[in-house]
Amino acid sequence: MRFLYQYILLSTIPFFVSNSLAQQSSVNTDEASRIYSSWVFHNLDANYDSSMYYGDKYIKHQLKFGSTGDKIDAYNHKIRSLNQFNKIDQGFRLAHETYTKYCDESKGTKNCINCNSIYRQLANYMVTLRDYQEGINYLDKCCEKSPLDYYSKAKIYGLLEMPDKALALTSKSISIARKQDNPTKMIASYNQHGLIAKSLGRFDEAINSLTRAINIIDSIGLSRKKYGYIIGNLGSCYFEKGDLRQAYIYLQEDAKGSLENNYLDSYVNTQLLLAEVDILENNHQEAIEKLTTILDNYPNFLVIRNKVKAIRLLMQSHKSVGNDSKSDFYLQEWISLNKSYFQDRSEIHTKLTQENAANSLRQVTHEMDVEQQLLEQKLIAQEDKNRLKNWLAISGLCMALLVILFLISRARKKADLKETQLKLAQKEQDLLKLRMNEESRSVKLLSHELEEKQDFSSKLIKKLECIEGISISEQKSLELFIQNELDVKSTRAQLQKKMGILSSNFYINIKISHPNLTDLDLALASMVAMKMTNKEIGISKNLSQESVKTTKYRLKKKLNLTPDQDMESYLKNLF
Repeated sequence: MRFLYQYILLSTIPFFVSNSLAQQSSVNTDEASRIYSSWVFHNLDANYDSSMYYGDKYIKHQLKFGSTGDKIDAYNHKIRSLNQFNKIDQGFRLAHETYTKYCDESKGTKNCINCNSIYRQLANYMVTLRDYQEGINYLDKCCEKSPLDYYSKAKIYGLLEMPDKALALTSKSISIARKQDNPTKMIASYNQHGLIAKSLGRFDEAINSLTRAINIIDSIGLSRKKYGYIIGNLGSCYFEKGDLRQAYIYLQEDAKGSLENNYLDSYVNTQLLLAEVDILENNHQEAIEKLTTILDNYPNFLVIRNKVKAIRLLMQSHKSVGNDSKSDFYLQEWISLNKSYFQDRSEIHTKLTQENAANSLRQVTHEMDVEQQLLEQKLIAQEDKNRLKNWLAISGLCMALLVILFLISRARKKADLKETQLKLAQKEQDLLKLRMNEESRSVKLLSHELEEKQDFSSKLIKKLECIEGISISEQKSLELFIQNELDVKSTRAQLQKKMGILSSNFYINIKISHPNLTDLDLALASMVAMKMTNKEIGISKNLSQESVKTTKYRLKKKLNLTPDQDMESYLKNLF
């Protein structure tokens, strides 16, 4: 990965000097070229502090003098530089900020070509987070897709275990390059199709595709050394297939070309694979020599993953030749590096996850800012129209204001009407409460009167039975007189009638909420709501107080109330 970045840096220096800076003054062009060259130098030298210094300086220069495309490209190189130094979370944040500022859909498509690189960066971060679908979404935003876009998307489908889709994408890339009759794109497409096939274990298909890429290189007279990485990819396919002889031939060619062209990352990777072939063929001393040379002379070009591999191979070779002390030494170093490697990966994943969550929050805020900016842009655009359009715009605005005022007025009237209705409803409710309280008081008085009459009637009749010398006809005449006078039944009927009048609204509400209640249940519920005592209810219903308690308990269960809930309060709310 770092070799690819360094190759891009080296190959793009002339491009940035001649194109990105073409529209700037000669002084600014010279300054930008100097800053960019210093940045490239320190990146290749793996000097983090100096690289960041010149990277920030170059971005500031492009923000001041460069076009929008120049600014996006400057940010893209800073992101690559951060990735090179394993500052993945910072790179992710910068990529997302660049996307938000220049590349999201609300900005239109004017920066689309320049934004392709940002989309690819974000897709790679999503793969690290294993959010594969979001990675595909970012790649789908790319316009004028290059073979690299098809390859990146195919890799994600490979991770999703969808091999047919993965190979279909790189095959499509080859087809497009053929139609365009573009040899450079055809070479890239065949190489990437071969890599995808290799990753899926389809080595014969991979070898065939990579061989076609090399044949195109030879047929149009391009330097094989410039495309040594494709020859190295072919050698690695033969290695995976188990054809060590063919693998060695292609890997040696790649190593020689990479060293001559100073592609040291590629050279180191190829030497590692050659050492692995040596070990498989029991050439342990040659493997030890290659690996020791790499570790001693090219430490800055060994990412930690490759360094772990080199030390593992050294441990294995020394073990095979009987050098146990060296083997144990490299074993301890291998264990230490592995631990560090996995800790770094875990920290990177954690930081990326945290940064992704923070970006989501920033995105919401950004969307609000974008809406405001769009509104401001529309207002600015309107100012550039001619007088007629301005007049129409102002007229339209006035009409809109009138409509808004009309709607506001109408809304206020509706609100006032609704408020009046609410006040009337509240007054009706207050009146109903007063009526309920009055009726409740009347019922209690009637109930009390009924109770006193019943007691008096019972006592009087018993005393009459004890009086001697009174004829039966006279006794019955007196009883009839007393009962008519006290009018117990009439009073009880009057009480129940009062309850019926009082509970008309109550019955409607409780029947809607509890349709399973019987008429007896409804009558009892209304008496409970009016705060009648068990004794009063017993008199009204001609029941004992114990029977009233049992009936109320059954009613509470039918109302689905818990033991802690107050039935009287619950029923009172239904009036």
